Amino acid sequence: MYDDTPNKEYIDRWLEAMRERYDFEQLKQMSKDRLHGMEFEIENEFKIFKSDFPNSDSLVQGELRGLVYDNANEAKEALTRAEKERLRQAKSDLTHEVYRARGFREEKRREHRSELMNSAVDLMNATTQSILGLWATVKELTPW
Repeated sequence: MYDDTPNKEYIDRWLEAMRERYDFEQLKQMSKDRLHGMEFEIENEFKIFKSDFPNSDSLVQGELRGLVYDNANEAKEALTRAEKERLRQAKSDLTHEVYRARGFREEKRREHRSELMNSAVDLMNATTQSILGLWATVKELTPW
């Protein structure tokens, strides 16, 4: 679908780096505080990337842009509708990965809290059983 777009190589390279940076396996290792607001970080990364491309009405595009900037790697053209849609979808996918990681961290926190509460309940039950057992023993030994 995106094989014949003029900026394919630039977009492919950048999206690959973004996918590595916002990989779910790496994200789920981050703290919940670090994950908080990361979708705005992604939004800003995409805005910065898009700003590197010329406007559609710009005269300085493609090879001419490379000559003007004296850098063959700057031979970018205006983003096509398909490229904009591809970037929008990629941003949505990466944001979803952040939300998944945040949900994972919240679930881990709930599991940890449950284990802690279970330990507290077990301790209270053991203490209650010990006190009742001690009370029963004292009651048996008391002559009255």
